[in-house]
Amino acid sequence: MAGGSDARAMTSWDCHRREAYKTIHMTGVEMAKPKKIVRRAWTKEDVRQMKAMAKAKAGVKKISRTLKRTPGATSVMAAKLGVSLSMRS
Repeated sequence: MAGGSDARAMTSWDCHRREAYKTIHMTGVEMAKPKKIVRRAWTKEDVRQMKAMAKAKAGVKKISRTLKRTPGATSVMAAKLGVSLSMRS
């Protein structure tokens, strides 16, 4: 820009962002806060229960519900421990 000014021309996108900012921040409307991830360590009892249910061929879904963990977390821990979660005989 001429004169060495760091200012730039305001685009329509900048106007849109400014209006969105006003709508959110000036009206007192609060945006949803991101969900906090809470990680729980696996206890010996959790591992025992998972192994017992896996031996009984309960399946990942049922085991994870019982342990109040995600199916992914349950599968990963089973793989680390060398436990098969297959429901097949």
